[in-house]
Amino acid sequence: HANITVDHLGMLRTAKPFEQGELVLTVQSEHVLTVKSGLALLGPYFKAARDALGSSLSRQFVLTMMLMHIKHAKKPLPGHDLFRHWLEVLPPADPPYLWSSDLIEELEDPTLVGRITDSRRVLHNEFKMALATIKESKLADVVNASAYTFDEYSRMSGTVAIASLRLAEDFPVLVPLYLCHHPVASTQLFEYGEDQEKPSIALYAGVEESNIP
Repeated sequence: HANITVDHLGMLRTAKPFEQGELVLTVQSEHVLTVKSGLALLGPYFKAARDALGSSLSRQFVLTMMLMHIKHAKKPLPGHDLFRHWLEVLPPADPPYLWSSDLIEELEDPTLVGRITDSRRVLHNEFKMALATIKESKLADVVNASAYTFDEYSRMSGTVAIASLRLAEDFPVLVPLYLCHHPVASTQLFEYGEDQEKPSIALYAGVEESNIP
């Protein structure tokens, strides 16, 4: 978009305000990570470890393992340079399930604390699945297995939780952008293109879907 420039920090800036309904930017499908693209890359490793993983893999786990693979591949994955650089400059992910136990207790909300505790339990289980994938498959041949620590997996899982965009409730995707939503300068996200499994993405300045041109 001619109205958008990139500053020295990698931040997108506009020369003038966008009009309501104006197209802000598009992201082509080759720069959109979906669960399907994660399974296409990692499916053989998951299959080799199926006895340890079980038959059902969460979308969160697949996308987290995809980011781990991109970041820690022994040889850069073709076509994923933008994502590798994106991971290098992202602000630290800090979802509640990564907080210390003392900080969580300060919330003084049993329901919220229970949800966070459940999320932490899921995270630990997913990390065990990540280690099982490395152990039971040949994934260690193509990634630096020593980088698959709990702290690193937690950071990548937090990135998926915070930075993923949702084309639907059960359709999270990742793009090499970090969108800061603002109540005045809001954007709305829509997919386009013929391939629903590998969509391109368009962002419009604060507009209802029924008004999309």
